[in-house]
Amino acid sequence: MALCFSLPCSILETLHDKIYQKLFTIAEIAKFNKERAMYEDNLKYYRDFKNAIDYAFFEGKQEGLQEGLLKGKQEVYRKVKEKDY
Repeated sequence: MALCFSLPCSILETLHDKIYQKLFTIAEIAKFNKERAMYEDNLKYYRDFKNAIDYAFFEGKQEGLQEGLLKGKQEVYRKVKEKDY
């Protein structure tokens, strides 16, 4: 390091290195926090999408069951009507 005032250059270099190490550590943490936030957003989107698909599947299954029951009742009614019970 070129600037050496009253302290020996080795001490200034050590302080300089420590300061930059601390700054790089803080920058890495800030970057990690941004990446973590992006990950959390993507995970939320995935979960919302999956829940929407699962709900639609469940609703479709329920509608199919209701439709099947209705057709079954209609078939029984038709057979009873044919036999004139």
